[in-house]
Parts: sequence; C-alpha cells; structure tokens
Amino acid sequence: MDVTDLQQYLLLHLSPRINNSQRVRLLQACGSVAGLWRLLARPVREPFADADLNEAAAGLRRWRLRPPIQEIERQASLVEKLQLRVISIVDDEYPRLLRAIPSAPALLYCRGNIQSLTLPQLAIVGSRKASPAGLRAARELSGAAAQHGLAVTSGLAVGIDGEAHQAALSAGGQTVAVMAAGLDSIYPRRHRALADAIADQGC
Repeated sequence: MDVTDLQQYLLLHLSPRINNSQRVRLLQACGSVAGLWRLLARPVREPFADADLNEAAAGLRRWRLRPPIQEIERQASLVEKLQLRVISIVDDEYPRLLRAIPSAPALLYCRGNIQSLTLPQLAIVGSRKASPAGLRAARELSGAAAQHGLAVTSGLAVGIDGEAHQAALSAGGQTVAVMAAGLDSIYPRRHRALADAIADQGC
C-alpha cells in the first residue's frame, strides 16, 4: 500500500495492535513517523534490544500488510476537511512540556495555530454548573492572563471552561481547547461557534 505522509500518521494511530506507550517509544527510537515505517519495511526481524518494542513492531508490520484502507481514507478526508495538523511526539511542533509527562499522547490532532501550544499557559477548568461568582472569577482571571501573554487552556465544556475561553478571546489573547471526544465531535453543540473562534485565535 502506498501511503501519503498523513496516512502514515493515521496508520500508526489506528493500529489496534499497540498501545500509546509503545507508539511513543517506537517513535522515540526511530526519530519520526516516516522513519518508523522505513524501519518496518526492512527485513529485520528484531530491530530493537527491547522485546516489548520488537513485539509492537511485529504487530505494526502485520497491520500494515492488511490495513483498513477505507477507514484510513475516511479519516484522511476528515483531517483535510477540518484543516487539521497531525503531529507526533518527536515532531518539533509538539509542546515541550507535554512531551515531558509520563503519559504524553503519541499523536496530537490540531486545528488552528499550533504555535499557541508553545506559549506559557494557564489551565482553567471547573464546574459545568458554575455559580455567577465562579463564572466571574474565571472571566476575570482568564482575561488578565490573556492580556499578559498567557495562553488560556481549558476543555470547551459548558460553565467555567467556556467562560475561560471566551474571556481570553475577548481580551485579544490566545486560547487552547483540549478536546476529549475528537475535533469532529464538538461537545456541547452550542459551542461550535466558540470552537471556530478558538481555531481562528488559538488552537
């Protein structure tokens, strides 16, 4: 199967034969997504000293021989439609501090300005059923943080999260929304316009 650069990322992401930790360590060992697939195309049975990585590599080899072509093409079409960037943990654009945590995701799907991820950030999350005082505090803190050059990071949920994002946007700053359900599943639906605004002025 001939694959594009994007499909290489998707092929790695969609493989059910390996877990996130194995993806991360394979990428770190090979230096890039393309480097990983080049290695797996070579007739080397056990390319790593680590038995767990060799098992993961063997699983990926088998997966690559019979990949779900239709699903990969569907995902690629969705990525292009939403104008997403896919970055791996070994790519230069990957946030340095996120890379340092033990459970950092091997791949990120991003919409908007990836450079927002490299800014100093203030995470603000809270109740979906926030009190008026809580909403006011989130609004004031987020607005002040954005005015001082911090990217305000939250989860796009109703309540504190949405208020934090909106305040950062209103202050002319940048904001980052971390999406648990995927960028094709904006939840709640009433935050679609907010998600679009975040993509225009953040990530």
